Amino acid sequence: MLQRVADILSAVEAESGLSVRDLAERTGLHRSTVSRLSTGMVNHLMLARTAAGLKLGPRFRRTEPDRPDTVTRRLVFETLQDLRDVTGRTVRLARLRDRSIVYTDVLRGPVDLPRPPTIGTALTARSTAAGKVILAHIPGPATGTEDPTLRDELCEIRTSGLAVEWGAAAAGSGCVAACVIVDDAVFGAISVALADVEDVDRVGLAVRTAARGLARRLATVTASRERSEASS
Repeated sequence: MLQRVADILSAVEAESGLSVRDLAERTGLHRSTVSRLSTGMVNHLMLARTAAGLKLGPRFRRTEPDRPDTVTRRLVFETLQDLRDVTGRTVRLARLRDRSIVYTDVLRGPVDLPRPPTIGTALTARSTAAGKVILAHIPGPATGTEDPTLRDELCEIRTSGLAVEWGAAAAGSGCVAACVIVDDAVFGAISVALADVEDVDRVGLAVRTAARGLARRLATVTASRERSEASS
């Protein structure tokens, strides 16, 4: 229930003015479920109905919307949505916070981990594919690389561009992740749930392509903002 509410909020935050049908397509939830939950969320001021569609309600709406952040979230959402459609799997974006990664965006698909991390879940970076691929691309000594085995693994990940983790959540399941690097800085990592070791090559290519595509789009937005600021 909470995960479904979080999925709806994430979709509306990424793009305001969505219909129930739009939300069902973006979250993978049944339309009747979205209709029921969104009605309750409106009643609790989490969402608001407008002529254009649903938007964030008074509990979450900022006095002055942060336009750059809104654009970034929209690009992330569109990338994850496309990747979920291509792979048929649950996709996530993770960001590094100190020694942990935090999942900031999740779009569920037919294939997921047995105990799937949800939005806001924090895990030790070195224990996940997303965390390892981020550590591998941090300039200089990465967190936790005093372990020589981990150091060697991060070196291999940096070379291949992908991190794969099996059995962390449950036996026979895993994740593959690629880093999103914008202007030589680590933005985060995109990860996709795996159900079979044979999926790694095909899904891994899709994840790496999505991460590079998001990085290019975010870099374009950053350059546009800088030009705008310079001319103002």
